[in-house]
Amino acid sequence: MHSAIHLMKSRTAKKDVNKLPWLELVKTPQYQAGLKERYKIERKFGEAKQGHGLGRCRYLGRFGFAVQAFMTAIMLNLKRIVKILTGVGFKTQSTALL
Repeated sequence: MHSAIHLMKSRTAKKDVNKLPWLELVKTPQYQAGLKERYKIERKFGEAKQGHGLGRCRYLGRFGFAVQAFMTAIMLNLKRIVKILTGVGFKTQSTALL
């Protein structure tokens, strides 16, 4: 695994010597490959945040948030298992069954 953090222009357009390591990182093939895979992971976090309430902690404390995050991950995995086994998603219907 390599870093695939998407660099903003403010980080690479600086006028000091601190931008050189970032510019070298952008040129590496590992970084380019990581950017191509990043959207797959970000999509899962977006679904958890918008569709399952992970954007706001419902319980107090670190343990409460851990339980909420764990239950959200279980729900996402169950949805994925159902889609793999049946071919039907929760938002869209597959044409394979029609």
